[in-house]
Amino acid sequence: MAACAWVEAQVHGKTCLKASLSAPADRLGYATNCLDAGQAGFFRRVDTEMSSMKYTRFLLLACVSILLSNAALARDDIQSFPIADVLNNPEYAKRLEGVAFYFGEQAHPPITTNFGEFQSNKKTNASNKSDKEACEWAFLSALVSFRDRALSEGGNAVIRIRGYYKKNAFSSETEFQCGAGALMAGVTLKGEVVKLN
Repeated sequence: MAACAWVEAQVHGKTCLKASLSAPADRLGYATNCLDAGQAGFFRRVDTEMSSMKYTRFLLLACVSILLSNAALARDDIQSFPIADVLNNPEYAKRLEGVAFYFGEQAHPPITTNFGEFQSNKKTNASNKSDKEACEWAFLSALVSFRDRALSEGGNAVIRIRGYYKKNAFSSETEFQCGAGALMAGVTLKGEVVKLN
């Protein structure tokens, strides 16, 4: 049996449905009976409702995609990474020369002068970087800031370095804390600039 498709057309100023036997099937799935002009309004409404449902479904999917995308961009995962991976990196170590760093409650030589407590808050672009890579760069930047402060104050060390990301205290001798997102990574540190024997 030949399938019959309907095509809307204007005939003498009136809207009619014409049969098209060359098409494999009509849009509404009626393959056995061709439609006459009297059925045009009903099936035009059905077709419009189907198009509206498809459009609504498309909008819903678009909204969900946008929400998921915004959630990903707004990500701010607090993670911990090894301090040693930064301090033992030869490229990074060159930028920290001249000042010693002591984390948490690490033992250090006697203090001769204490120049006070300072804070360093550094962020870096996290695009196209792993969380670890971006966080290490932000951590290095914070340490460089401490180094520069120590040298400008006449100190040679920064002691009791601890995390303070979003005002949450974090003390460790082996790890630093970082907020990692899709676009930015950030590290906040506190420490005391001193001169050691």
